[in-house]
Amino acid sequence: MSNNNMLVTPELAYLLGLITGRGKIYHSSSNPRITINFPFKDLTGIPFCPYCDNATAFVTKKKGTGKLTCRKCDKICNAPTYRIPDFHSQTDFIPEIEKTIFPIIKKLVGTTPEITKTKDATRLSIDFSEENQLFMYIVEQFKPYTNYDSFEIPKIIHELDKPTKIEFVRGIADTAGFVAAGQWYQNLMRGYFEFPN
Repeated sequence: MSNNNMLVTPELAYLLGLITGRGKIYHSSSNPRITINFPFKDLTGIPFCPYCDNATAFVTKKKGTGKLTCRKCDKICNAPTYRIPDFHSQTDFIPEIEKTIFPIIKKLVGTTPEITKTKDATRLSIDFSEENQLFMYIVEQFKPYTNYDSFEIPKIIHELDKPTKIEFVRGIADTAGFVAAGQWYQNLMRGYFEFPN
């Protein structure tokens, strides 16, 4: 199978999204690998009004004042309650990566990635020494670049069906996406992609 004809499965599309968001390609004949950074951000959960305390009492930054305000009762909430458990350290984040991302990568390359952590990020290192054809296909998608700060959306993504494109976007969201407690839309927090250039 040539590099141009490789079937882009939902798993491969997800991996391409992870790489697009925060990946770096190390092209070496003895140790071909790709690393993916998961920047650590303080996640405190979705803020709810402590006065109303019901499922629709979201707190958001009010336009004009910038203060956290309940969308239902319009009271200022300096100490909203949060309904998602806090992540207090990078260690709390690693089991989620192992549970959700490791199986996808193992299915593609046959090995489990290595994981390291710093105070700012968790980094996956994927060894492609046993999957050179897949590695070369990925390199081709991002050519001539090797780092996420220069990557563009691979052209192949435009040719995929909608469910597979969604997996690509999920990959980007897992590395370069975040949510903010402001500018709610239909009672949902807005998601953002953060790209360095």
